[in-house]
Amino acid sequence: MDATICAVDLTERIYFWSLSLAALAYVFYLAWQDEFGGASITWSLALLLIIGVAAFSWWRPKDDLARRARPIFFVAAGAFVIYVLIPWLFHWLMRLFPKSSLIWRVPGMDYFAEVLWYAVPLAAAIILFRIVAPKDFRERFFLRFNWQWEDTFILLGLAAATALVMWLYLSFFTPSEGWSALETGRAPLAFILFGIFSSAANALAEEFWYRGYFLGLLTRVLKPWQGIALTAVLFGIIHIHGIPSGMVGVFMAAAYGAVLAIWTWKRGSLWQAVSLHFLTDMVIFFGVN
Repeated sequence: MDATICAVDLTERIYFWSLSLAALAYVFYLAWQDEFGGASITWSLALLLIIGVAAFSWWRPKDDLARRARPIFFVAAGAFVIYVLIPWLFHWLMRLFPKSSLIWRVPGMDYFAEVLWYAVPLAAAIILFRIVAPKDFRERFFLRFNWQWEDTFILLGLAAATALVMWLYLSFFTPSEGWSALETGRAPLAFILFGIFSSAANALAEEFWYRGYFLGLLTRVLKPWQGIALTAVLFGIIHIHGIPSGMVGVFMAAAYGAVLAIWTWKRGSLWQAVSLHFLTDMVIFFGVN
């Protein structure tokens, strides 16, 4: 009996970690890419189907392995939505409504495009929240508000440190861009409002996905520090084409993502990370532009 139990336990462990590594490798590879085509959707759907069949074929309500395997499937499903399905949707929207179109472009600012760019990922995250955890999604994905008095000082300190690091990065690592902080007194009001909106929307979208959906699921199947580390690496990888960019940007964004994830985990609340991310995006938007 003991030998049988050990054999079953070993099989379950091998299965679970194979499934986990396959799903996480899938997430990281897709995050590394900048654009997706039809071929990517084909093989991504195939891999997602394999992971899904594997997860649900082992689904038994009282089975510990099933409880651990199911979140990994949803990690892969979320990665498919954010890295394949949504970019594919925008690819076809751009073809149907080019930027010269009045439907796509509002004179002066791409407000319509900007709203779509953030509204779609936000809506997708919320839908997945409800599918994965219909009863306790606020707790599971850190959506409850738990702001403690010291968080205000932490926020101000981290915001100042972020502004300093971004000034150093834009001044020394990207001399072609430089640091050209906006003089708000001479800027059009529409541009200022656009920057505030973009910063807030981007902060919400990225935090809902990385410190909400992915962190919330990974910490259900891994140790907290492992989930924090993995989401930090993932967050760093997606910034290889952003600001900051390149390998320097990957390391900077990963370190930043780790700080946000630790803060989110300690408080059990996403809103501290959203606040800091918003201020960071404001620094980047008005500093670069």
